[in-house]
Amino acid sequence: TLSPVQHRFCLSTVHSLKKLEDASAFVHPVDPVALNIPHYPTIIKTPMDLSTIECKLMASNP
Repeated sequence: TLSPVQHRFCLSTVHSLKKLEDASAFVHPVDPVALNIPHYPTIIKTPMDLSTIECKLMASNP
């Protein structure tokens, strides 16, 4: 469980990362069909992206 200070820090960090040009590949979930990478789900067992992290943080607002 995160303290309120840790929670704010994490959200702020995710927001900052999402704004970076170099983070563009990590902002949204990977679409294996659109990207024609059918084996992605068998290789990446627990996919994670910055938007999903942000949603999880928002849902766990202390």
